[in-house]
Amino acid sequence: MAVDFADPLGADVKLLNDLDVASRWVSGTGVVRQDILHRLTTRRGALLEDPDFGLDLKGLLNAVLPPSEFAALPGQVEAEVRKDERVDSVDVRITRSAESGPAEWEIALTLGTASGPFELILSVSNARVKILGES
Repeated sequence: MAVDFADPLGADVKLLNDLDVASRWVSGTGVVRQDILHRLTTRRGALLEDPDFGLDLKGLLNAVLPPSEFAALPGQVEAEVRKDERVDSVDVRITRSAESGPAEWEIALTLGTASGPFELILSVSNARVKILGES
C-alpha cells in the first residue's frame, strides 16, 4: 500500500507492537489505528512529556474489574481516544469472553475522522492487545 505523506491524518513509520524491521510507513487511517493502539496500551503516567496519555487496557483486564467498573470502561476508552485531535467522534462497544477460561475483551471502535469513519477492533487478553484483521 502506497504511503500518502500529504494525508490529513498523517504518516509515520509502522510501529504496531515494535519497530517494523522493513521500515515500512503507514498513513491515513492506518496511522490513526496504530496511534490509538498505543494510546490504549500505555499506562497513564508512563510518558514524562504527557503524563495524562494512556489507558492500559491489559492492566485493567488483569485487575479483574468489578461489574460497575467494567460498565464505566467504554466511557474511559472514549475519553482517551477523543484526546487524539484527528478523531471527531467515537463509538465504543466492549464485549467480554465467557466467564470460564482466561478473560478476554473485544473492543469495537467506530471512529469518525476528517477522512471519514472507520472501524477499529481490538482483542485484549492477559498477554497482549492487538488489532484484529491486521497482520
